[in-house]
Parts: sequence; C-alpha cells; structure tokens
Amino acid sequence: NVSSFTNDAGYLTSEQDGDPTNELQVLTISNDTIYLSNGGFVELPAGFDGQYSSLTGAPTNVSSFTNDAGYLTSEQDGDPTNELQVLTISNDTIYLSNGGFVELPGMPAGSNVGDMRYWDGSEWVEIPIGQPGQVLQINSNGVPAWLGAGYASVSTISATSTSPIDATFNGEVTSNNGSPVTDYGFCWSVNPQPTLSDSFQSVGTGTGSFSLNLSNLNGGQTYYVRAYATNGAGTNYGNEVSFTMASAYSIGSTGPAGGIVFYDKGSYSNGWRYLESSTTDQSTNVQWGCSGTNLPGASGSGYGDGAQNTQDIVSGCGGTIAASIANNLNLNGYSDWFLPSRNSLSLMYQNLYQNGLGNFAIDTYWSSTEASSISGYAYNFYSGGVVVNNKVTNYRVRAIRRF
Repeated sequence: NVSSFTNDAGYLTSEQDGDPTNELQVLTISNDTIYLSNGGFVELPAGFDGQYSSLTGAPTNVSSFTNDAGYLTSEQDGDPTNELQVLTISNDTIYLSNGGFVELPGMPAGSNVGDMRYWDGSEWVEIPIGQPGQVLQINSNGVPAWLGAGYASVSTISATSTSPIDATFNGEVTSNNGSPVTDYGFCWSVNPQPTLSDSFQSVGTGTGSFSLNLSNLNGGQTYYVRAYATNGAGTNYGNEVSFTMASAYSIGSTGPAGGIVFYDKGSYSNGWRYLESSTTDQSTNVQWGCSGTNLPGASGSGYGDGAQNTQDIVSGCGGTIAASIANNLNLNGYSDWFLPSRNSLSLMYQNLYQNGLGNFAIDTYWSSTEASSISGYAYNFYSGGVVVNNKVTNYRVRAIRRF
C-alpha cells in the first residue's frame, strides 16, 4: 500500500517535470471507481467489490513487501578470496588491503654504484662499472663492454697555510689508467669545486706525488683546492680540500723573510701587499753613487717604488753603492731586497723606529729616490725629516722587500 511507505527515502517527493501531462497523481478508490487527484477517474467493471486483491492479475500490494524480499541485504558469498580489495604499489611490490602482497619480477641487486646489467636472452648479466672516461660499446654479439683509456686517478692529499700569504699543496697521481699523463697540478679558488677555469698551476707530467708552494694569497681567506691530471681521456680532478690562511700580517709583525712589517696597502696588487724591513743595517757608510748622472726611472717616491728605483740605479751605475748593496742582499732565503724609496723610509721611521722596532741608528739613511743628477733623498732618524744631499755623501743602508 502506497500509504505504508515511510520517510520516502530515495523517492521523488516534489515536482521534477514541468510537463502537465506527466504530473504525479494521487489515486483513491471508492466502490467501483478509481479517482485521480487531478479530477480524472475510471469506473471498474461491474461486480468489483472494491478490494484491490479482487482484481484479476493484480501486482503484489506494495504494503505486502516484507524484509525487502528479492534484494541483497547481507553477505551472500562466504569465500574470503572473492572480497573486493584496495591495491597499492611500493617499489616492486603490490599490496592488498587484506594484507596480501606480491613482488613483481625485477633486476637483481647490484654490487657497486655504477654497475649495470644487460639481458642475454635468458637472464640478466652484470657489467661492472668501468673507469671514469671509458666508453661503453656494444660488440657484434650484442654484448656491451667498456673500452678505451680512463681518466687518470688523482687525489688531493693536503693544503695548508704556512704564513698569512703562503701555502703548500700536496697531491698524487696513482694511475694513468691506460693513457700517459701529460699534465698535472693544482687549481684553487675562494669558491668550492675549482677547475682549470679558476687559478691553477701546472706542476709536471707522469705519475707519482707532487707539491706546490704558493705565495701572495690573502691572509684570513678560505681557499678550496683540487689536484688535477690530464691524459688522453681528458682532465680529472681529485677530491676537494679547503683551508683558511693565517691572519693577515699586522704592522710590527715578523714578515716571511724574518724582517719587520711596516706597511700594508690593504689588498694585493701587482703581486704584493706588504713591505718588510730587514732588522739590521747592510752598510753604515756608503755613497748613493753616480753623481753627475741623471738616472731616468729612479725618481719614484711612493711605497714600494724602491724596487724599480733600485733596478734603474744598478743598471745605470756601477760599483759598490747604496742601491747595489741592498740589491745583492740574500737573507733567510730571500734575494728580492731593494733600497727603500723616500716615502718608505719616512714610514719606517714612524712605524718602526718611533716604536722601538728595527734596531735603527740615530743617523741618516739613503733612499733610492733620486733628487737630481748630483743629489738624492735621504732620511734623518735623529730629526725625523727628509734630507737632500750630494750623491757622494756617505750614509747608512737599510734594505726592504715587498711581498
């Protein structure tokens, strides 16, 4: 019976179709007549007693349905193997939501990073990793194999700072791997992973250990270093080593040649940053030299200009003179000494002498700065002033160097 439905769940309860001929109608029956809610009606054949059940061929009364007969409302299959499952996959394994799983057929595990396998028609065959730089080729039988020489085997052993500007690098080529090593050395940078596009220095050829002593680096700076080796296969780089230079030299500290630092221009340019003075006089009584001769190029007065002045004086003037004595000095393994310029002598007076450093005499010292064809500049450590005097005058000599 339609009236016996409750909650009307899942059934139409409101207008869904605008066509008036398709309207849902409510049916009622009275005696032998069926009425529609839109006013329509139909009379049943004579003899009908008004009971729905008296109709011939009448379908089952809706109200007579019990327990949803004819519809599945519970498990009808007790076999657990027929259950619906959720499948997930991870790597080479498929998992079922009931806990079952199956592993897919795949490649066997390798032995080393870079190992490969190929299918020979019946099984997977392993190809061990080749040497870096070799080429993998397929032969006429369809079998792949590594061919040709590999990169040379090279390693960076160490890199250490030996002073605020000096460092020592050590490396080794252990094998040429089938092709002669035509070049090896080191490359370095303030950034990681240096290459030959950065600063580098070739050291030699062949195999074995090698080292490099490097100068004019920046104090306190961190550097990255790699050894390299080149053969027919190409250039290979060793492992990276980083190190930090010792702190920069300060005024009054000991320089690499054992002198005393008296000048720091703040950064490296033209191959140097600092000036150091030797700690003793090289002469107490010597002429400037070349009186009456003008020496072009020997008039520089700036810090560090003494190097060029000294070379110009020695080239144009013979004999034992102030410039030649400084130029010939070889002290603590360093032979790049020269006679200081006028301004450098002034700074030596201020930064060293007035601070009790350098063992200077209360006397006058020659500079390498020429004043004229007959006179040169000197500096008086008694009065603290510049002196211009004849080149034949005898004064003291104190050599300095750049680094």
